Amino acid sequence: MKLDIRYAEHPGDMKGYDTKTMREHFLFENVFIEDEINLGYTHSDRVVFGGAFPKTKALKLEGGKDFGSSVFLDRRELGVICIAGSGAVSADGAEYKMKKGDGLYIGKGVKDVIFTSDKMTPRNSTWQALPRIQPTLLFLFRLKKPIRANWEKRQR
Repeated sequence: MKLDIRYAEHPGDMKGYDTKTMREHFLFENVFIEDEINLGYTHSDRVVFGGAFPKTKALKLEGGKDFGSSVFLDRRELGVICIAGSGAVSADGAEYKMKKGDGLYIGKGVKDVIFTSDKMTPRNSTWQALPRIQPTLLFLFRLKKPIRANWEKRQR
């Protein structure tokens, strides 16, 4: 598991940033790498986001020194969205089958989160974790029809 930590920038500093500097501070590349979990942590919002791409092995989401606990969800909750293929997310032994467009919420306190994919259809999942103090709750939701934003109608 890899973690890329980004520190907050002062809004006044950004006025002088060129494109290269903006990309260095705000663009997270290589989120989906086969058989890896890659995380980004921004101090601006205290948000952790990342991607898991289990192709040939199960991937376990772990905490660590940077999170202040060996359990990733000790102090935060997790939202997972399957963006390609199909597979499963296991939360403390309960397995939730997922396919493209499915989402899963995992509440604070879950000890083991493991990502797996169907062997023939490797899946990518993306997530965002936020600090929270609330009881554990799990639910799976499915999108029956993709929601498309119509930006032209939104422009004023």
